[in-house]
Amino acid sequence: MEYLLSFLIVASLLLLFMIPGNRAGFSASAWKQKPDITQMVADTATPAPWSTPVTQRLSREEIAKRLKTLSESEPPQKLARGAMCYAPKIYQPKSSEYVCPKCGRKTVYPGYMDFDVNDIQKCRRYVSSITQISIKLDESEFCKKCSPAVKTPLLVLVVSYPGESKPHRCRGVSSSDIQFIREFLDGKAVHKDSGDNETALKSSITRIQELLGVKASL
Repeated sequence: MEYLLSFLIVASLLLLFMIPGNRAGFSASAWKQKPDITQMVADTATPAPWSTPVTQRLSREEIAKRLKTLSESEPPQKLARGAMCYAPKIYQPKSSEYVCPKCGRKTVYPGYMDFDVNDIQKCRRYVSSITQISIKLDESEFCKKCSPAVKTPLLVLVVSYPGESKPHRCRGVSSSDIQFIREFLDGKAVHKDSGDNETALKSSITRIQELLGVKASL
């Protein structure tokens, strides 16, 4: 009798499971118990304010907040090293020509200058790719017609912020400096130099503050 009763109970449960509505309900309950992997990744991968790329113009206050977040972030642990198997011979030209974009005057400089005149082209490309802030180059010191009294010309970076009549000027910049700015505004955590050697962008935050004229905290 006991075996018959057990058999009837098992058979009843199987019949209940075979009913379409009950089977669908059971499947839905079982699915809900499994965590949504996509949702878990979305919840845990919330980007920091500095690492969120932006396209609109940023104010001085917004730049300061992003700098503060970068200063408090953990630097990346895995950094790539560029090729160091040999030291390539650096070509030193005898002279370099500079053409002023303002007046069109050509100025010839010797190849032993501290600043590489050809680096200005790279600086222009970096500046043209930056849209988050109002940024431009002042190259007037390199033109003998525009700045005849300048003996040691340097490139000047000019940054303007909304609501401020006087722009920030930083004298003596290179393409690497402007690359720092672009990487920071693009939300990068790593700086990669011309030899593919990587360093934490956080280590260059002091220079970024000098270039932008903004401190990490107001």
